[in-house]
Amino acid sequence: MVIIDVCCFYPEQARAAVNAGVHVYIAKPVAIDVPGVLSIGESGKLATQKKQVFFVDYQIPTDPINLEVAQRVWDGGLGRICAINTYGSGSRRAIMEDPPKGPKLESRLQHLLWGNDLPLGGENLLNFDIHAIDAALWLTKLRPISAFGYAETYRPKPQSDSHDLWFITYECPNGVRWNHQSVWIPNLLPEGLTCQLSGVAEASAQITYSGKSFLLGGDQHYGGGEVKNLYPAGAQRNVNTFYELVTQSQCANETAQRAVDGTLTALLGREAATRRTKLTMDELIKENRKLELDTKDLKV
Repeated sequence: MVIIDVCCFYPEQARAAVNAGVHVYIAKPVAIDVPGVLSIGESGKLATQKKQVFFVDYQIPTDPINLEVAQRVWDGGLGRICAINTYGSGSRRAIMEDPPKGPKLESRLQHLLWGNDLPLGGENLLNFDIHAIDAALWLTKLRPISAFGYAETYRPKPQSDSHDLWFITYECPNGVRWNHQSVWIPNLLPEGLTCQLSGVAEASAQITYSGKSFLLGGDQHYGGGEVKNLYPAGAQRNVNTFYELVTQSQCANETAQRAVDGTLTALLGREAATRRTKLTMDELIKENRKLELDTKDLKV
């Protein structure tokens, strides 16, 4: 079963698919709130128990250049990682895709408008920046333990819930600091998703959704190259991987747990920044706050 529609419905759809005994190919973000994320984690584990594939579609880890950079990081090319920086920019969407809400929910279920609405898509931080956040978790295997930040809205007539600017600082195990910046204000910057790492071995690494990826300095130096056409190429690679996993009955479902960790990280940043307070991952999970969606005017 392919799950790729409005992500507030993903947890329920994924659980139904696993219960029905089918393999699952699911887009990001896998959920928009903590109960949904935890449900996805349970579905992934249940799929493994039932010998079913549960695969989450992230494209950055599929690119050959990004993979080469990652392997050199894992081989110790940065020494001890001391800083993480992730970045997302999507200025065009902030200008062009925030029309007034219609009288019914149906008006938001088109043209990806739902991604801007908190109870439907969880805001841009989850729908766009999740790629850069996932890249950081993929490279470092570090899930943040707390976050603090700011979220601002600059659009003169905002119609959706989305904020235009995010500054978030995460604290990771072993004292590693992670800064995330998300820019959705009108400007001339190109859209982009980037993850940068700095290490004590006088070396730095960068992987990206579009642009230059590399590892500079140290004994694992790699000049890298341009990441191109990642959306179609990455999706095709993931479809091929899904097919191989299904046909070879490989059901470890490692992307499910990484998607859980990445979505929780994005949720932690979203909640800490909108509340403008320090929030721990344990507190976020304990709150277990569910976003309610009124679907009474939807027709089957």
